[in-house]
Amino acid sequence: MEKVLFEGEWKETFNAGLAVRQEKILEQLKKVAPIIWDREEKEGRGLALSADREGRISYAQSKTSFDDDNRRATTTLQRYVRRQLKLNTSELADHKLNSVCQEALKPFTYTKLEAVSGTAIAQAYHEGFGNTSCMTGGSISSIKQLLSLYVENPEKIQLAKYYYGSSQARALIWHVAEGEIFIDRIYSNIVNIREDFISEIKNLYKDKTVHLREHNNLPCGEETFKSFCFDLNEPSSGEYPFLDTFRYANESTAINTITVSNNSDGMDYLCNNCDGTTGEILFCDDCGEIIIGDSRYIEIYDKTVCEGCFDNCYETCDDCGVYEKADNILSALGNRNVCENCLKDNYTFCECCETNHWKSDVQYIQSTESNVCNTCLTENYSKCNDCGKYHLITDLHKAFNNNMEVHLCSICLDNKYERCSVCGDYFRKKKLFEFFGSSYCEKCESVIYEKQPLVA
Repeated sequence: MEKVLFEGEWKETFNAGLAVRQEKILEQLKKVAPIIWDREEKEGRGLALSADREGRISYAQSKTSFDDDNRRATTTLQRYVRRQLKLNTSELADHKLNSVCQEALKPFTYTKLEAVSGTAIAQAYHEGFGNTSCMTGGSISSIKQLLSLYVENPEKIQLAKYYYGSSQARALIWHVAEGEIFIDRIYSNIVNIREDFISEIKNLYKDKTVHLREHNNLPCGEETFKSFCFDLNEPSSGEYPFLDTFRYANESTAINTITVSNNSDGMDYLCNNCDGTTGEILFCDDCGEIIIGDSRYIEIYDKTVCEGCFDNCYETCDDCGVYEKADNILSALGNRNVCENCLKDNYTFCECCETNHWKSDVQYIQSTESNVCNTCLTENYSKCNDCGKYHLITDLHKAFNNNMEVHLCSICLDNKYERCSVCGDYFRKKKLFEFFGSSYCEKCESVIYEKQPLVA
């Protein structure tokens, strides 16, 4: 009988293979990740190397099936640590977790590095080895034609292919000078094998000076590493692939050769198209840098700018669709960004809410000599019940006409209404009763009349 560790207890099992697989991974964790090993020893669910999937682990989902390989769950070590051991990022950050898990499984994972050249490079791109990109896929004949620059320069260009279990990575290796190589941008289907890949390449070319890109991102602009310039055989197909680092080209003095470089100085062409063609080197009219990747033409300024300057300095008018400088884009309706011309043609500024609105939604109010949107008009204005014109609600006065309450502007109130001397309310002048120089409404008139003494 063998024993397997499960939830802090050693349980007996007839599955000797499981016991061996568990012992192997626990020994590795104790060496490279004591924090994971400690948590597994106390709370683990029978962690072991997977019986049938290289680079994966398995664990028991219940006590009754802790040693049954057919019923155990298979996953990555990283996911097991996060979900089953509940080891959070404050205890072990993601980048550290990826590193230690890779180190723990490395002795049990198949690895291989090979450097290929010629048509083998085209075959690797055809298969999408490492990961897909703009140069992978398609028929093998079309790939050979598009990558003839690689295929026909085996002394200068190789492709490093790296196998790590079920994961892969690739990178072009440029022989840039005697005794010097350059590792180009790395493509992989899993991010955390990059450092191992670089280490294996350096070991393979340990008799040479190895140079490496300073970052692995796109776009691949001019960087601060050493500049290289060297000749290649001109591709017989006349097509050029999308080049990551050595993207600048020029005609060489030697017959049937071209010069490529990672620096634009003295170069005329840029190999950054996916259709096999090259383009002239363009400079951004705003920042002055070489345009890497897509460019944008700004018609109203007659200039071509890089994506960075476009994103940072320009916006699209929501009305006419024209690209404008961000400083010249103005807000309208609270959620639209429009150019000055569209703002002038389509909108009017509401002086009440201080927002631009569609012209059809704004009215000129004579009483306040201002433009007011329909919303502000409803909330802050009302019509005078006599003249029918809009006035601020706060500027209207209450009065009575035919026993009904009305609201009047000051002009209508002064011209047609008068205050009752008793109750103080306003009434139409023709409805008031004059008595000894005072004006009375009908109600107050009857009261005053009743109080008058009888005359003998």
